[in-house]
Amino acid sequence: MTARPRDLQALCKNLLTGVIAVDLLLGVWFRFMTTSKLWLDEALSVNIAAHPLGTIPSLLRHDGAPPLYYYLLHFWIDLFGRGDVSVRSLSGVLSVATLPVVYFAAKRWFSTRTAVIALALVAIIPYPIYFATETRMYALEMLLSSLLFLVLHGVLFKPSWSNNLSFALILVLMLYTQYWSLYVLVVLGATGVLVWRRSMGGAKRSPALLMSCAIAGISFVPWFPVFNDQRLHTGTPWAGSASFADIFTWLGCFSVNQSVHYVVSSLHLVIGIDIFVAMLMIAIFAQRMSRDRAELVFRIVPEDSVRWMSALIFATMVVGMVASHFGHSTFVPRYASVVAVPIFILVAVGLEKFNTSLRILLILSLFSFGLLWTDHWGVGSQRTQAGKIATALAHAEPDSVVFVCPDQLGPSLLRYSNPQLHYLGFPRLENPSIVNWSNYQAAVKAARGDLVARDLNKIVGSDRPLYVVWSKNYNLSDTCQNLLTEIELVTNRRSITEVSAVEGGYYQSMNLEYLPPRASAFSR
Repeated sequence: MTARPRDLQALCKNLLTGVIAVDLLLGVWFRFMTTSKLWLDEALSVNIAAHPLGTIPSLLRHDGAPPLYYYLLHFWIDLFGRGDVSVRSLSGVLSVATLPVVYFAAKRWFSTRTAVIALALVAIIPYPIYFATETRMYALEMLLSSLLFLVLHGVLFKPSWSNNLSFALILVLMLYTQYWSLYVLVVLGATGVLVWRRSMGGAKRSPALLMSCAIAGISFVPWFPVFNDQRLHTGTPWAGSASFADIFTWLGCFSVNQSVHYVVSSLHLVIGIDIFVAMLMIAIFAQRMSRDRAELVFRIVPEDSVRWMSALIFATMVVGMVASHFGHSTFVPRYASVVAVPIFILVAVGLEKFNTSLRILLILSLFSFGLLWTDHWGVGSQRTQAGKIATALAHAEPDSVVFVCPDQLGPSLLRYSNPQLHYLGFPRLENPSIVNWSNYQAAVKAARGDLVARDLNKIVGSDRPLYVVWSKNYNLSDTCQNLLTEIELVTNRRSITEVSAVEGGYYQSMNLEYLPPRASAFSR
């Protein structure tokens, strides 16, 4: 009789090991699996990175991003080419490299068992998996933030020159990768001041954290003129300002796939979100659970690691949300990549507090089911309708003009469309392979529909076929749809719908209208 509990415990440990191994294998596999074509941000990243290194900063001045990822992608393209799989594999490799860093960071802050659970969770959580398949900087940012929290423990509790310099270097790389790292710098700098001024046995603690943040801030100065120009002239014109409600809703982004606008409630999403938030709350507020009871204390538990990590995470997000709101900038889930990994580690802490292999096995198995189902579903979710539009344009006459409204549809569309066609974008009537975000809203307001239609008519003339690719998204309301009507009136052509937008099926949906030359157009 006494052997049975031991046998059950051994069986649970073996099964738990098996679940973790499956999570790791599938997590790595999903990091390189997507059937979608590159959408706007991905195609734009490739178009910028493919330019000579010396021109990338000037291009980014009109884009709104820091340069590090684009430099890495530039060299990656030189080595492996510009194909979809090639350019996305950089993010996949960076995301896989994050996994062992997560293990060592969680082990340093908490325990080996927490580290193993964190490794399994980060392997399968849809948020890092999605960004591992996207040609953007967010997989790099998660790798750097993992390294930052790995080294931060030493800076806080065992400061040394190697720890301090490593921490400063990583923070600099984060600043040159994603601008929300500035909020990390602000919070860590404020923390450094508090740590330095706090007395411990009559002696002040080391100013190492403050000094490292100062070094990182000074290292950002060479890029500051470009950043300031971006701040004043680009911003996020494609969406409204962040709301204070975002402070309370952003946690839901981590367990859902990021490649669709509209999230339809389903069992696997509910499982993922509910367990994610529950484990995070348990990590912060729960004492270790006994066999028959769990005690919740609605204050941050006294363990230094949980207190430090949770305070830094939520302070960074609150500072970022408030600054975005008053700075008239938006918030989208990908910006949370600066704190995503420590959030995932805290979720692992919450799961580890269930304390027995059986409980952890049951919860991790259910959690894994919800997350892996979301990952599987995400493989087939389509981010852009550009491929379908490109197929329809494949047989267009070489002298045809394709007008893209807004030009934000252009980078993805031009990547797959016939290069012999003549492409123009709204609002500036320029080639839309690279979007010029500088003073974008002012350019949209200045682009009167009737004047744009007249300028377009001068370019097209009466004999060239005209195609209009348009969307009603991108914070433009009905601008492009109304512009299509203006173009029909000015050119005296009637549009024929070739492809209709599938609003719920694509992250970046598009319509395609064909306006034949006047000689073959329908009479009005």
